[in-house]
Amino acid sequence: MKIVIRLNAKQEALALPIILRQSPAMVLSNRTYILEEKVVQSLKRKGIKFKELSRQTRPQESRNGIAGIFGKWPGDETDEQIEQALKDLS
Repeated sequence: MKIVIRLNAKQEALALPIILRQSPAMVLSNRTYILEEKVVQSLKRKGIKFKELSRQTRPQESRNGIAGIFGKWPGDETDEQIEQALKDLS
């Protein structure tokens, strides 16, 4: 599970060694990180304070999230039917 957190400058200095050792992290602007849950738990155990901004509610699989719809048209219309409908609208 991924968790998005924000640290202040002092807490970030304490957290970076833990973050860099334990997991690849995605670094965003304003001292914001996307971390694995196990890394967030390590930060808590070390007493590092942060603000949790977001939490992944369930892991993305091929059947849910963007992976479930990417590259798929939700209907069963052919390309020709879509093209004709667009012509009819203009």
